[in-house]
Amino acid sequence: KMLKRRGCTINENVDKSIDVTGSTIYLYSTIESIPIKINKVNGILSITSPNINSLNNFPSYIDGDCIIHNALQLQSLKGLESCKYIKGELRITYTGITSLDALPKTFTALKTSFTK
Repeated sequence: KMLKRRGCTINENVDKSIDVTGSTIYLYSTIESIPIKINKVNGILSITSPNINSLNNFPSYIDGDCIIHNALQLQSLKGLESCKYIKGELRITYTGITSLDALPKTFTALKTSFTK
């Protein structure tokens, strides 16, 4: 519902995952995890939540950049390894992670900034 209010188009797949289309898809505020399985994002995915601690349900495909920012509770990239590709840049900044284990299979560029 939150994504629809922001003008995103959502299509539900047979496996109950969703495909989301929008210029920038924001998952932010007080979320602790990605609330629903996302199959594909057509646009930029921006995850900015100081409370997020899990990347379970991470999209399988992202046709744009992916930004994970200001996620200080996030200790691991576990869940990101299920992503088959990110067509754009993967930016991971101001998070609690200490390892780049579990990176997606394919991405164009990686930019990181660790807080620890």
